Amino acid sequence: MTHGLENDETHCKNSNPKILFSSSYIKQFWVGLMDGDGTITMDENKPSSYSRPRMVISLNNTEKNRIMLYLIQKEIGGKVRIERKEKYVTWTIVSQKDIKTALLILNQYPLLTTRKRCQLEFMKQCLKDRSVNFYLKNRDLKYENQLEMIALLNNSFIRPDYFPAWLSGFIEAEGSFSFYSFKDQTKPKAFTIGQKNDLFLLEAIKSYFDSHHKIFKIVNNNLNYYRIDMYGPKTRKIIQNHFLTNPLLGHKLESYKKWIDCGFAKNN
Repeated sequence: MTHGLENDETHCKNSNPKILFSSSYIKQFWVGLMDGDGTITMDENKPSSYSRPRMVISLNNTEKNRIMLYLIQKEIGGKVRIERKEKYVTWTIVSQKDIKTALLILNQYPLLTTRKRCQLEFMKQCLKDRSVNFYLKNRDLKYENQLEMIALLNNSFIRPDYFPAWLSGFIEAEGSFSFYSFKDQTKPKAFTIGQKNDLFLLEAIKSYFDSHHKIFKIVNNNLNYYRIDMYGPKTRKIIQNHFLTNPLLGHKLESYKKWIDCGFAKNN
């Protein structure tokens, strides 16, 4: 089982000094974060005649998000910048060394969303043929196999052993914790997570949390969006146990702590 706290540990000086995150956990968490909030792309890199690979994660500029991206920078490489009138913090890798490191990690812990798998496959093709002409000719074809991939995975997906850490990274990007007010008290409502097209991932998350809740399908502009809302004391306890060994690393931790604290307050 993957744990966030292990022997091969990285310490973030700006975080809680008692918390140490393993190298393997950060890598697996990063893959989930990439699946949710990342972009894997190529660009023309003018005036060069060669295309340039890039991996990017851009988040709201909060202290916890900055700490998280600096942890990723320390483990994988790249650069972290504050940009767009200081509203966003962005992690980017472009150097051949850092791209090679990232590709090795993604070979060990593969991406799980079909969209990011397609982006990664296109990047690998462009790295074999770095010409801008190849990039321009094929960039609109990168998702041509996605529907076939989805159909296959909807019938055959098996959760990998790194799924718990991946899931925490994915929740950091795509999950939300909602609340409601009752008699001037804040109560936890639901943990919600969704994804375009990849029903198999929602089924895997539902199974992992031993959830009985329904997965909703929302069709919009020929895109299928799947969402599940999980709630109730039993589900909150299962989710809490998950995060004890697979912690959130960014700003999502704030709403999760509030969700847990107000949910269990009556029992304390």
